[in-house]
Amino acid sequence: VNLFQADKYLAAQKVVNMTYNINGKLSKVQYNNATNVDYEVLTYNVDGKLSNVAHYVATVLKGNTVLSYSNGKLVSAPYTVI
Repeated sequence: VNLFQADKYLAAQKVVNMTYNINGKLSKVQYNNATNVDYEVLTYNVDGKLSNVAHYVATVLKGNTVLSYSNGKLVSAPYTVI
């Protein structure tokens, strides 16, 4: 059931491809013109926590979401337009 729900969610978001790095972490999400974002590139801190999501249209960086943590919990994820 969870896989079916995940499939429905990804289809609704128009996700067409997901790429993982050598550590098995999601590193890129590609969309099928779902929004004004064609793909996002994810980067991680040395402790393994997601630290940045770069939002691209074609090959042009359009914005970043920078994730901040305190005591291991996510406390902020502001989006900045480039």
